[in-house]
Amino acid sequence: FNRLTYLSICNNKLSSLKFLAHSNSLIEFYASRNNLKNLRESFHLKCLLCLLILDLSSNPISSDTKYRLFLIYHLKSIKSLDGFLIEQSEQAEAKE
Repeated sequence: FNRLTYLSICNNKLSSLKFLAHSNSLIEFYASRNNLKNLRESFHLKCLLCLLILDLSSNPISSDTKYRLFLIYHLKSIKSLDGFLIEQSEQAEAKE
């Protein structure tokens, strides 16, 4: 996984992101329609400093009211989340 730049694992029963902790070169990660339930799973992505595009839509975590701001705050490198660009106003709101 250490040279992987693109990964799509949509529509599986994935419940953890721990396996990505050493995927340092990952730029795009698509994991929609899985079984991610805990927002803290995103902490496994914090070390992915090249990650620009992230899609975790249609997971149980995406229904959390703080989901988007939580991910924007903790994953500083991402520019697009669930198919939508991250606005500067969202970055400012996430900091608060």
